[in-house]
Amino acid sequence: MHSSASTLMHPVEAMNHRKSGFFPTDEGTVEEVMGLLNASDSDVNLLDPCCGEGEALSKFKAIYPNAQTFGVELSRERYEIAKNVLDHAYYADIDDVSLGRRQFDLLFLNPPYGNDMADNLSNDKTERLEHKFLLQTFAALKAEGVLAYIVPGKSIDEPRIKWLLSRFKNLTVRKAAVDTYKQVVVIGTKLKYQRSVNAKMIEAFKHQVDSFTPQGNDLKYDLPGSSHHAKIRVNRLSAVGVAEVINRYPGQWAYFDTLFTANVVNAFCRPIHALSQWHLALLITSGAVQGQVVNKDGSQTLFVKGAVKKHKKVSQTAIEDGEGNVTTEIESRDQFSAQIKAIDITPKSPNFGNIITIR
Repeated sequence: MHSSASTLMHPVEAMNHRKSGFFPTDEGTVEEVMGLLNASDSDVNLLDPCCGEGEALSKFKAIYPNAQTFGVELSRERYEIAKNVLDHAYYADIDDVSLGRRQFDLLFLNPPYGNDMADNLSNDKTERLEHKFLLQTFAALKAEGVLAYIVPGKSIDEPRIKWLLSRFKNLTVRKAAVDTYKQVVVIGTKLKYQRSVNAKMIEAFKHQVDSFTPQGNDLKYDLPGSSHHAKIRVNRLSAVGVAEVINRYPGQWAYFDTLFTANVVNAFCRPIHALSQWHLALLITSGAVQGQVVNKDGSQTLFVKGAVKKHKKVSQTAIEDGEGNVTTEIESRDQFSAQIKAIDITPKSPNFGNIITIR
């Protein structure tokens, strides 16, 4: 989790505050959420969009041994730790990530706290960061998936209560184990379709928030399970991300020495039979055989390299029909000419350094 102070804070101030440290979800709160979930060995996808060092989400492996854990983290330092404890970690801003739709069985969300502020540094309040993160990640949770939402109790106002009740069932509110910012844990199951909410439902939920008295104390939640692993796409790669992709999928670069250096020439086996002059010329011209060549008696040493050049041959033909009309046909053909060049590198030779063209 990235956390700012509980009072209103401009993003610049929040960033400065965040540099001095961060506030991960405490172990007691994580265990409290885990205690509300029924353990299963099903394949499930778990998401923490503010994963920090990944420690909180990794603990869920104790009750979901076949889970795939996914985390997004803005801090490079914390990401480097998270990628070693989560199955899939992404170094990115949440605004630059596509989480997909209805992919995850659990959304574990402990977002930044406080109000976002206008870019013009005015005092106009905009959406609270807690709500902004929830709106950005809500669609990634599948129907019947479980939300664990850890936020300050005061941010759960009536509009937010109505939003939650219209999209989740079996909603309960509990006090977080550590209440530095008077946090609460809101947990519920996502509805397949949005429903209408009445005043009685809102009042009952308000009572939970105000009194920390959850309805249905014995209620436990099941994750629906997944038939496939989720996929997250980072839309704006950082230098770190690019380097990791190259390391993961090196392509031909992993075999550069084998494919693009003299090792290729050295890998050729000696021919079974002696090569004719025609075969030898063809190999040299194509570039398959090149380098230093010494004649039989050792009197001359050449550095040989072959090349094939392409040029066009254009011809024009005038055709006259029976009525005296003349048309011109232009024909263009590619022609290839083989050329072998050599540099005389015979020691102490008067021709040392001369370039010889062999046609």
